[in-house]
Amino acid sequence: MNKGYEVIDLPVVNLETGKEIGDVKDVVFDPDTERIVGLIVEGGGFFKGDRMIPYDQLYSMGDDAVTIKDESALSDLDDTKDYLIDNPGDVIGSKVVTDDGKELGIIEDIILNPDDGNRDSYEITDGLVHDILDGRGVLSVSNELKYGEDVVVVSNLEDYQELNNQQSTKEE
Repeated sequence: MNKGYEVIDLPVVNLETGKEIGDVKDVVFDPDTERIVGLIVEGGGFFKGDRMIPYDQLYSMGDDAVTIKDESALSDLDDTKDYLIDNPGDVIGSKVVTDDGKELGIIEDIILNPDDGNRDSYEITDGLVHDILDGRGVLSVSNELKYGEDVVVVSNLEDYQELNNQQSTKEE
């Protein structure tokens, strides 16, 4: 699993030539399916301007680099999609509240499933001190989440777990 913000700034390597062709500038989502549709590569090397690598053209998304088979994996940008950075409709920064009114924290990042391009879960922070002492939480993406303008409402606490102890908040 990769976190959305961990993919940003990774170098993109062309496996055919062994060259770094640029860095990942952003992650692109389809707003209807909430699936990853590609990565934006910052312009560099022989081409000018930003380009997109469609998700199905990625060879691998590793911890230290993103790889593509060759330059044919690059395409023009698709402005009909949402982006991870500066996307006003995105959930990052949204408060997470249970349906009975308990605040769990704020969505800090998206955890991506590299196998199928879906959002797998959200990383939840409850502030720096809580993160250091108790760890962050993980909220599985499920049909029981309700997305509002300012708040994401959780109906099933079994979808939320603390990272450090993997205990459901329902048991606390």
